[in-house]
Amino acid sequence: YDGVAEVGTLAFAHGYPGGVSGAAMTSGIVCATTKGLGLPSVRSGRTLQEPFLQANETVFVVTDAAMAGGMSGGPLVSVDGTVLGVNALVRPDLRALGNYAVSASECRSFLTKVAATQLLMASSTKTSTDSGVTGNGDAQNIGYRVVLYNDPMNTRARVAKVLNDIADLNADDANQVMMDAHTTGSGIVREFILGDDCAKFAQDLCESLRQQDVLVEVERL
Repeated sequence: YDGVAEVGTLAFAHGYPGGVSGAAMTSGIVCATTKGLGLPSVRSGRTLQEPFLQANETVFVVTDAAMAGGMSGGPLVSVDGTVLGVNALVRPDLRALGNYAVSASECRSFLTKVAATQLLMASSTKTSTDSGVTGNGDAQNIGYRVVLYNDPMNTRARVAKVLNDIADLNADDANQVMMDAHTTGSGIVREFILGDDCAKFAQDLCESLRQQDVLVEVERL
C-alpha cells in the first residue's frame, strides 16, 4: 500500500505472540498515523552525538488492534488483505492506542534502498572477483556471509548486545558493523570461507540473529 492509511479503516494484526501455539490475529481500526514515536529526547545511555532513535523519522500506523511480544514483523492488513504496515512495537503508556506498525510506504522505501545497495555491492563484488574466475569461465563460490541491514526499530545498545551474545563480536567490531549498516545500508557480521558446511554455519547464525528480531540476511560470496 503506497498511500497513507485512513483513520477508521478496519485493521487486522497478525503474528506469533509468545505463549500462543501458532499464529494469532487481532482486530481493530486505524486510529492515527504519526511520524516518530513522540518520545522526549532523553539521553537514556546514549551520547549526545547519537540520534535519539531513528524511529523519530519513521512513519507509523497507530491501531487499537492488540499486539504482543512476538508479533513484531507481522503484517497489519485491511479487510481486503492490503498491507497497511508491519507490526513494530507496543507503547504501554498509551494503553489501547499504543500499538504501532511501520507504514507500508515506509517499508517499501526501505526495501528499495536495500535493493539498490545490494545491486551496488553485487556490482562491486563482481568487479573485485573477476580475477577469481576459473579457467572454464565459472566464478568460484568461496563462501557465505551474514549481513546486518540498517534497522530503525532497534536501539544500538540492543543490537550490539545481540551481536556480542550470538555472533561473538566484541564491542568495537559490533559498532563497526552497525556503522556500516547505518552509512551504507548493510554491514558484514561474519564471513564463512570455504568448507562444505560454510552455508549451514552462515544460515544457522542468520536464524539465531533473526530470532532476536535483528534484520539480517545470508549472501553468497
